[in-house]
Amino acid sequence: MLGNPNQDKWNMKKWLGKPTIEGLPPPEKYDAVKYHLENASAVFIKQQVEMLEVFAHIETPNRYWIMDENANNIMLADEKSGFLQRACGGESRGMMLEITDGYNRPVITVEKPFACCLGKCDVSYPPNRPVGHIDELVMFPCMPPEYDIKDPSGQQLMHIKGPGMMCRGCSDLDFEVTSSSDGRQIAQITRIWDNMMVQAFADADFFGIKFYPELPLWQKVAIVGAAFLIDLTLFEQGANDKASNVYY
Repeated sequence: MLGNPNQDKWNMKKWLGKPTIEGLPPPEKYDAVKYHLENASAVFIKQQVEMLEVFAHIETPNRYWIMDENANNIMLADEKSGFLQRACGGESRGMMLEITDGYNRPVITVEKPFACCLGKCDVSYPPNRPVGHIDELVMFPCMPPEYDIKDPSGQQLMHIKGPGMMCRGCSDLDFEVTSSSDGRQIAQITRIWDNMMVQAFADADFFGIKFYPELPLWQKVAIVGAAFLIDLTLFEQGANDKASNVYY
């Protein structure tokens, strides 16, 4: 089970500002994804609370902070979508998540087309260079959510399976990532129970991703993309109560 860095003694202002560039290589020598993820054993994704959503119930573009194990901001993910897409499409809407580094340069994109039933997305690193495709597989009552991660050629490489009964507002939820070739677990995505007030009144989720040793960088990037798809298909406010096993 992944810990919650919000419970550690660190400055909360860190994730309210942009990713820090202090101590980083100059921009011409800095690949944020390789620098922060290649040897990482875990990262955290924290969705920013949007006050307009809380008080006016107007769907605003999602924003997420990607943090390292020490809760330092390393990248920022911003949703690119239109107002009508968000207002009318809900969790089914098409969008692009643009992930930028501390120098405000795009480093990863997650593109999710409109899908009224099963969600899917394409992950690129760097932008315009596909590294993975993720498909949602299950949306039936009382069945665990499942996803497949494929390489750009369409070959299935990883499988994700979530818990059978999911309660959004009471505990952590683990999604196991296994290799399609031998079935061994290679990563774990955890939706972390964060704060009762945040969970009750705000559409803001918190994820931790644990990487097992010797996982290639591009696979780590694809798993990060899968975490975003899990959030958008299962935990986005009004997300169909997919499979009727997600209790808010």
